[in-house]
Amino acid sequence: MALDPIDSPVLKCAIFGRTASQSAVSTVRLLQLYGSHLVDVPVTDAKAFQFTHLECGTCILIAMSGKQYLGTQMVTATVAGTRVELKP
Repeated sequence: MALDPIDSPVLKCAIFGRTASQSAVSTVRLLQLYGSHLVDVPVTDAKAFQFTHLECGTCILIAMSGKQYLGTQMVTATVAGTRVELKP
């Protein structure tokens, strides 16, 4: 039995990233470009961050230090897990 697109399971995507070693990024915010998903994650001491269980598609990553904006980067979340180096 073939599934119609509406009956198909929703694929979950991920983004795995690192920030530049000299950057002061403490938080990365993900904003789904064609949706309403918004989430903040902390940057680890190893300058790494990750977003999992996302809908696939285009997102904007916003680098922040506290409430200060440092820069943005467009990225596409994929099933295989998109790898990105964020350079604010």
